[in-house]
This record gives sequence, structure tokens and C-alpha cells, in this order.
Amino acid sequence: MQICSYVEEIEKCNMLYYPHRNNNYIWKDIGWSACLEGCVKINVDGSVIAGGHRATCGGVFQDFMGIWLAGFSINPGSSSVLRAEMSAILAALELAWDKKLTKVCIESDSAVAVHLINIQKVTNHPFATYVRKISVWLNRD
Repeated sequence: MQICSYVEEIEKCNMLYYPHRNNNYIWKDIGWSACLEGCVKINVDGSVIAGGHRATCGGVFQDFMGIWLAGFSINPGSSSVLRAEMSAILAALELAWDKKLTKVCIESDSAVAVHLINIQKVTNHPFATYVRKISVWLNRD
């Protein structure tokens, strides 16, 4: 009985920290949508060539009318897709701070990255360090 209970706890943790593994995907059409006037929209994305040997990520800053303000790309090195996505979010926050942009909306197509950042109480996840760093940037004045 204890083993079964332990297995159930592991499955619950996996669902919390790895929601993409439950294969409950929802397909939906997406497209760019404007943010509120006075805000800057930052769209980020990361990608990895099969095997994780080469990764890249970047982002685009646009005003509420969709006018391009800035962009960036970085190479996080050998990586997973999740690391590339988290690197893009972190870099976007750092660049927004450098440009003194305080009202930003960041969009990512990585549901896992967004989930981990939003729950913030990630301690034993391999990307807990990224979540903590992103939280620090999000809580700056």
C-alpha cells in the first residue's frame, strides 16, 4: 500500500511540474493581438535542432499598434526547448528593464514555461533557477 501511495504522489507531482506529459493538448489558432495603450507587447520564442545541440531564442517588442520597437536573439548553447523558451523570457525582461519599459506583456507559446513561472513555488524542478530569476525581474519596481 505504501508503494502505491508513493506512486500516486509521484504522478501528482509529475502532473504539476510536467503538465505537457499528460497529452491533453488543445489545438487552437493563434495570432498577434494588441496590448493596452501605453504597454509594450513582447513575443518570445525558442527553438532547438533535434538532439539539443543547437538552440536559439529571441523576441520582438511592439507597441499597442504593432509597431516594432526592438528585437533580440540569443544562443543559449546546447539546450532543451524549455531552456530556450525560459532563456527568451529572461532575456526579454532584462532588455525591457534596460530600456526602462515598466509596462510590458510577454507572450510565449510554451505552456510549460508559463505554467512554471505562474506557480512560482518550483523548488525541485530542473528549471527552478530560471523561475527564480524571472520572478526577481517580474517583482522589480
